Amino acid sequence: FFSIFHISEKLNEKKAQLYAPDDENDEKMNLRREADISTVIPELTKARRVLVPVRNPNNLVHLASVLETVDDDTTDIIVLSAKIAKGMQVGGETMSEEDREVFSAVVLLAEKYGKTVKPIFVFSNDPFYSMAQVAQAAGADEIVLGVSGGTGAEVQLERLAMAWGMLKKDGTAPKPVVAKVVWEGRQMTYQLS
Repeated sequence: FFSIFHISEKLNEKKAQLYAPDDENDEKMNLRREADISTVIPELTKARRVLVPVRNPNNLVHLASVLETVDDDTTDIIVLSAKIAKGMQVGGETMSEEDREVFSAVVLLAEKYGKTVKPIFVFSNDPFYSMAQVAQAAGADEIVLGVSGGTGAEVQLERLAMAWGMLKKDGTAPKPVVAKVVWEGRQMTYQLS
């Protein structure tokens, strides 16, 4: 009995190793810290730019819509995630496991469609202000949001339009920028400028 038990244990040990999670094989994030968004802008070399804000790894319908329709040769897809800081916070400006999960889902979805995305992670107390700021700095032609469970599409577009207006530079010819909220089978569009 001892011999049978010992052999069985060794065989099952090898099987367990085959199915054990591989910590070395997790999606690696190529992270670098930049003090200003303007240091990332020179990397955006394509004629069109689409900003896609993401927050929930289970709600990427809007990103899938962009990945299905844009031409990767002519369009930079900028994926923005804003970590919301509440109140006064000192330090702690690191990506949490939830933030890494969001970007892992984004990378996997982009790979599924064979497209390249430029992920940007920022800390902010107002996500709509961050969206408008990054979109204006990057010269985005389009901003594609997913519908929020907490607010409706109309409220999202209104808050984005208000942030856009606060940041808009006077004296420059406005480039036409379209904002969309996309969800299953529907979309709502608004012309920002």
